[in-house]
Parts: sequence; C-alpha cells; structure tokens
Amino acid sequence: CVAVLLGGDARREALLRDNPHTYFYTPGWVRGHRVPGPDRESHIRAQYAGRHDAETIEDLVEADREAFAPYQTACYVDLTNDDKAEAYAQRCAECLGWRFRREQGDPSLLLSLLSGSWDAKDFLFVPSGHRIAMGPNLTLRAEPA
Repeated sequence: CVAVLLGGDARREALLRDNPHTYFYTPGWVRGHRVPGPDRESHIRAQYAGRHDAETIEDLVEADREAFAPYQTACYVDLTNDDKAEAYAQRCAECLGWRFRREQGDPSLLLSLLSGSWDAKDFLFVPSGHRIAMGPNLTLRAEPA
C-alpha cells in the first residue's frame, strides 16, 4: 500500500533495495498509535485483555516484538506535511533503536487511481472469472480461475 503514497512500486523497491529492513510509517498509519513504537505493546495488551489469560497475552506481545525484530529503519512517508505524525514516527524510531528517514510522498499514483486513469504498467486488470496469481520474478498477473 505504501507504493501508492510513493508514486509507484519502483520507488518503494528502490527504497527497500537501499534499506532492506525498513518499516514504513504514514500519517494515517500512525494515527491510532498501533505501529511499532512506544504505544504498541499497551494497545496489544488492551486488545486481548478479557479474551486471553496473562500468559497468553505475554506470548502474543513477545511474538509481536519478534515480528518487528528484523527492522532497522523507520521511513516516514508523507503527502500532507503532518508534523505531529512525523514527530510520532521519529519517536517510534528512537524507542526501537531504529534509524529514521523521511520521504516526501508522490500523489501521482493515488490521483490516477481516484480519477480512473489506469495505465496497465501501474495497475493490474483482473477480468471477471480470473484470479490474481504470482508470476515470474514475483510479479502479479491475472489468470483464469
């Protein structure tokens, strides 16, 4: 999804090629404070309280920590110049001991999506009776169902 805010997959892939262990933050994504950072653990505990025992909750918190262990960089992508969200993403990076970087978003792909200007190089067309499948080089393609 972050490719939509970066203007396409090519830019996302280039960022990941240069920084393979990057987790992307966006204003909408940080709004609930559920992203990896200082508030995530309390959110998880609150979400599972009453549904699981304390030991299970601890196991879930630990599994969550392990899921984000490979990351080393928090990359904040913004189209709106939301200083508050950017500051929170920076705080998340500091809390986790990750590097922080900011990337200005590119609205071109999002605008194309919303306006119906769908170019086949940027959008996958899936005709009725077809399904999405993984093709060569991990590309997506439409094939008969």
